[in-house]
Amino acid sequence: MSAKLTIEPGSVLRFAAGKKLTVQSGGTLVVQGSADKLIFFTGDDAVAVPGYWGGIEFLPGSVGSAISGGYGGGSVLSFAVVEFAGPGLSVDQTSLWVEYTIMILRRMVVRRVPV
Repeated sequence: MSAKLTIEPGSVLRFAAGKKLTVQSGGTLVVQGSADKLIFFTGDDAVAVPGYWGGIEFLPGSVGSAISGGYGGGSVLSFAVVEFAGPGLSVDQTSLWVEYTIMILRRMVVRRVPV
């Protein structure tokens, strides 16, 4: 089964403590903000601290980025801010195009990425 989630420029996604956004096998996450309309991923509490929510996780089999001299489709994080997340971003056995993105986190996990 495949699913695609596209987040609109200027959106603010707030996550409860310990929750995370998981991109399952067959899933695609498209986050394409702009310089004047960043997309925020943050905690839902005004006093959120680093590690408050679980971050963004790409599981094996999620749709990776098509990369050929630049972004060519698939999952992408562009003009986004990820804050108060731990580990922040986890990419397992897929590729992900990340550009103009601020990661405010302490750890980032990238495992078994095909080269």
